[in-house]
Amino acid sequence: DLLVEGEMNMELEGGNRLLPKFTIAPSTFDQLCNPWRACLVVKLLGKRLGFFTLREKMKATWKLAGGFELLDVSNGYFLVKFDMEIDRDKVINEGPWMIFDHYLTVRPWSPDFSALEDHIEKTIVWVRFPNLNMMFYNESVLLTLASAIGKPLRVDNTTMNMLRGRFARVCVEIDLSQPLVGKFSLNGKWHNVEYEGLRMICSACGCYGHITRNCLTKTHPATEEPPAVVLPQDHGKDTLQEFTSRVTTISEQENITLHDSRGESSTKTDSSNIEPHDNVKQSNMFRHTLFSLATLLLLLSHRASTTAPEQAPPPLAGAAREFLEAHNVARAAVGVEALKWSEKLGNASSLMVRYQRNKKGCEFANLTASKYGGNQLWAGVMTVAPGVAVEEWVKEKKFYVRENNTCVGKHECGVYTQVVWRNTTEVGCAQATCVKEQASLTICFYDPPGNVIGEAPY
Repeated sequence: DLLVEGEMNMELEGGNRLLPKFTIAPSTFDQLCNPWRACLVVKLLGKRLGFFTLREKMKATWKLAGGFELLDVSNGYFLVKFDMEIDRDKVINEGPWMIFDHYLTVRPWSPDFSALEDHIEKTIVWVRFPNLNMMFYNESVLLTLASAIGKPLRVDNTTMNMLRGRFARVCVEIDLSQPLVGKFSLNGKWHNVEYEGLRMICSACGCYGHITRNCLTKTHPATEEPPAVVLPQDHGKDTLQEFTSRVTTISEQENITLHDSRGESSTKTDSSNIEPHDNVKQSNMFRHTLFSLATLLLLLSHRASTTAPEQAPPPLAGAAREFLEAHNVARAAVGVEALKWSEKLGNASSLMVRYQRNKKGCEFANLTASKYGGNQLWAGVMTVAPGVAVEEWVKEKKFYVRENNTCVGKHECGVYTQVVWRNTTEVGCAQATCVKEQASLTICFYDPPGNVIGEAPY
């Protein structure tokens, strides 16, 4: 009995036995909290899903190294327990996450969490700066611009590598209880801000959660920022997750449209395998016409899909192009086929270098359990050109003996053999700058992996 042991105390409110009040001793309270401290609280913003559907979508979206346990509480909230700490860190740091085009809000569990009383005020979203001159595609500049919107977290890989130029894309933590910033001026020119996946933004007050006809203010004070303007635009795949995003268009008529939317350096290297509208009466003729048009469009689209030539992928630019070219120069020297750039591998390497930078002090990553091949380069300088990083790996070529498929003496040459491995077809790379350590870390992933025991690279 905890009352007898003094671990809990009971009082009667006003002496009324029907209103007992309990308190728990701090030491007991801490023990009760311990099993839950590593949990995360998640909720799907603006949509309800069944338990099993949400769990399977989480598995597919997160792609974790280990397992997790999902517990449903109430009010659309769930608790998540992870088998591995690295997975918990990934879910916290590598968002935002989207499921069925809705943001999955994520935050650490705390003892004062109450599902019935809790209100989501802050969430992590992707914002876009459309038609921004690419001279401003600089991480520091973009993060500074995003600081006017909320707490800037990072710039996505596509923007950092300048692979696309229609808009810059930044991950930001925003306050949903405040009006959202709709535009900013840069050197005298105004630019709109686009918010991905936020369906209800009021054009009168700029706040999230309702549309204009339900707004209580109906007016927007001149002292505040103008309401957020979000334009529909197809942007392809997210740099961290493979999903089709949607963006909300806000206009004066409340139309909401959803669209699918170099000096000397000290270096170390490592290689591892690593809902419907209101009913509208229609005549039978009108329905028949719609059906006929739909059938015709379906036939035309099928014919186009079977006869139209496949479009070539857009040319690579920036760091991705430099990484790929450096690899293929080395491969051409030994007569093996050129590699192709993989966004999937690029995203995976980006996740890994950021984790090593943020959690491991820029140390080499443990890639032994990875399903990909992997090369790493640690450099005692803040910046290493992508081509230079690959050249550091290729320097081991002088230690490789093709005749007996070995490395000379005690030298290592595995990073070189992975670069030129004949069965590898794809590569993706990323780099992280480690300010505190005054260093940088480069990681490339390869698929299929090389350095298979008993086989030669070429």
